[in-house]
Amino acid sequence: VDIHNTGGTGMVHAWTGHFRGELIMLRADGTPFPADVSSTRFTDDSGQERAVIFFHDVSDRRQAEKTFQESQPLFRSFMNSNPAASYIKDDKGHYVYANPLAAQVSSLNHHEVVGKTDADLWPADTAKKLQRQGTAVFERNIAIQAVESVKRENGTHHWLTLKFPIALPDRRLLGGVSMDITERKQAQEEIEWSNKILKQHVSELSDLNQELESFSYSVSHDLRAPRRHIRGFVELLHKHLATTLDDESQHYIDILTKSATRMEQLIDDLLS
Repeated sequence: VDIHNTGGTGMVHAWTGHFRGELIMLRADGTPFPADVSSTRFTDDSGQERAVIFFHDVSDRRQAEKTFQESQPLFRSFMNSNPAASYIKDDKGHYVYANPLAAQVSSLNHHEVVGKTDADLWPADTAKKLQRQGTAVFERNIAIQAVESVKRENGTHHWLTLKFPIALPDRRLLGGVSMDITERKQAQEEIEWSNKILKQHVSELSDLNQELESFSYSVSHDLRAPRRHIRGFVELLHKHLATTLDDESQHYIDILTKSATRMEQLIDDLLS
């Protein structure tokens, strides 16, 4: 490495001659790199002023910082446009991040949500339920999915929520993503209610059909006996008076016979 300073920042203590800062240095091939540099001045045994210099290549760190800074606008844009309420909590239950939609749910802005817990934002029964879910995520180290119901001034809202652990070297965090499914839930409840009413109507219709069948059977049974009597008496009348019947009387007997036959067909149609 050719130790030439081509620019950078640092501070030299005027009395001790100590230096600590970052400099842009050149490698042997002429390519620049950022270096964390520190130096200490001392006097050797011959009385000459000398210095011990330490430097460390921080190119990877600077590249990571640059990548992080460039990703921040993209991350904010993504989270601000996200149709889901998204948030991050620490293992004590404090919110360390909340996107605008997540903050809006609690009627706060996202800066006001940070540092608060569920107990600060929700009724006691809701907060306890949310805290139990968070504890389960940390203890079991798994993602969980649940439907959460929160009472608000304009009614109860339902959220389909996915909570998952975020592992970092120095801390444990919980990530959460919640989609408002209130309209879907209401539609589902309306469908369930309609199905219940439909089943009730089907049951009532079935009862009516059974009653109609019983009525039809009773009516047909009550009608068959008179029909048999009519037909029987007509046959007897025709048998005893066959030789003395004039054309008009025979016509009347034929009408009675056809009417009895027609009645039998109607009864059979009623039962079919």
